[in-house]
Amino acid sequence: MRTMHHHPSRRPQAFSLVETTIAVGIAATVLVALVGLVPVSLETMREAGNTTAEARIVQSISADFRMRSWSEVTKLDADAAGVDFHFDSQGARVSKGDSGVIFTARVHVTDAEPLPGATGPTKVFGRCASW
Repeated sequence: MRTMHHHPSRRPQAFSLVETTIAVGIAATVLVALVGLVPVSLETMREAGNTTAEARIVQSISADFRMRSWSEVTKLDADAAGVDFHFDSQGARVSKGDSGVIFTARVHVTDAEPLPGATGPTKVFGRCASW
């Protein structure tokens, strides 16, 4: 006698159209959200790079003036235009005619209000940065 084996109906081994559509919709939503973040992250990265370069520029100019004698610094007071320093995008000093000049910092030495207890005018540095 033969026994008959009943095989339960098997589900197909592929995804249905509905499942595929839902998966593509979710993937598209996530992709659109990620692409929307790209401009924000690029702007943040640019600002962070500029902040780092500005810190290097201030450090470089400060070091330059610390190495000068005070009489040399006070002579800059006569030059109304100030002293220009030129820097590249990383904040490294470059010469004026260099094609890599991104930042220009102008330093002025001017009289300031005297400090309490001080005699005579006090010299201060002002700065102007541009790019």
